[in-house]
Amino acid sequence: MLVFAATAAFAQDGTIRIYEDAAGTNCEVSDAGDGGVFVPEFYTYVVHNNVPNGAGGSEWAAPVPACATFQWASDSYAAGMVPVGDTQNGNGVGYGGCLGDPILIVTMTCFSMENTPACCEWCIEPNQGKAQVEGSDCQTNLTLPVGLCSPVNGDGSCDCEATVPTEQSTWGNVKALYGADN
Repeated sequence: MLVFAATAAFAQDGTIRIYEDAAGTNCEVSDAGDGGVFVPEFYTYVVHNNVPNGAGGSEWAAPVPACATFQWASDSYAAGMVPVGDTQNGNGVGYGGCLGDPILIVTMTCFSMENTPACCEWCIEPNQGKAQVEGSDCQTNLTLPVGLCSPVNGDGSCDCEATVPTEQSTWGNVKALYGADN
């Protein structure tokens, strides 16, 4: 779907993560629900960071984790973004040009029903049918930004650095990513 006709040059290019702030500085998300008496809304922000040469788009998903007690309500993409899909089911987002970090991609509105358990991990995942989060650089080359996890309601026993997702793979799949023959 995305990376809008990206060529076959692969590079590691940045990280994509859910943050509590639009600048991408606080990766611990707070869900301060009150037991369902009043359903406050809260916002989270998906930001593409660490792109020293700029980025032109990305493809990923950010489904609400099973451990969460909040519900996703809507996405509001930043000015200039061209989305195909949504954050919960997977999307491709063209950035509308070559952007440097931090790149605010989308604001997600959620409704809190009650407190989510401490250290529930909300992760950026590969889009449906993809093995990895994908992106494109400013020359439309395919890149592989790392999709990171953010703790919801961190309690000191979890932090942003400890929430890097791992994926199982085979040596053949790793070689295929880089075009290695043997």
